[in-house]
Amino acid sequence: MASWGHKLTTLKKICNRFGAVSGGKFLADQALSRLCSVQGVEFVFLHKDSLPAEIELPPGFQARFLSPEELLPFTQDPSNNLELEMVERLRQGKDFCYAALHDNRLAAYGWYSLRDIEAEHNFGISMKFPENYAYMYKGFTHTDFRGKRLHGILMGRALQELGAKGVEALVSSVSWTNFASLISCDKLGYERLGRVWSTRKGKLLWPIPSSISKKNVVLGCEVASHLLPDHSDSEAE
Repeated sequence: MASWGHKLTTLKKICNRFGAVSGGKFLADQALSRLCSVQGVEFVFLHKDSLPAEIELPPGFQARFLSPEELLPFTQDPSNNLELEMVERLRQGKDFCYAALHDNRLAAYGWYSLRDIEAEHNFGISMKFPENYAYMYKGFTHTDFRGKRLHGILMGRALQELGAKGVEALVSSVSWTNFASLISCDKLGYERLGRVWSTRKGKLLWPIPSSISKKNVVLGCEVASHLLPDHSDSEAE
């Protein structure tokens, strides 16, 4: 009963904030997930030319890419939702963490991957994309700093700074019922590429929208782990 009570509360909040149509989508999503283990994922695309000229942070915040050494202390605080393995992903050089800091606290962050992403970081769907794209994932804003539009601001600033690495666009995926994130993407200038339906294990159930293929994004492909094996304890030959 408590579970249904929580879902009813969530439904009311969604209807009040996003409208009855969004509430209907939430109910459909719950039914598909519960009865068929099916999920809907929206793929979105942002080119640097769609960004506004200036993307200002709120007063008191700084933003930058974090080094592994800077990230490590933040993994010790469970409220930051950061696993220790993410430090290793930074060290491997294919993933980057762009973060907003406030008085040395981690206020918000987003992760960016080059060339491809493993299934576990993309709703169970592995993905490859051109070298001038980056995949944005694991966006997070600490509860103490929500309501300041940090998620969208960080994405825009990260794309600007990733230009130094030859990146011209971001591709990302959002649950079709994450209405707040989708609105944030729309405001920043993201183009919606279409919705993909899959099982919770990442099996694609429906033809991939042509708008995704036209961006040379390949879903369901073989992608190697970004965490390389640790051979530090192996004996030298």
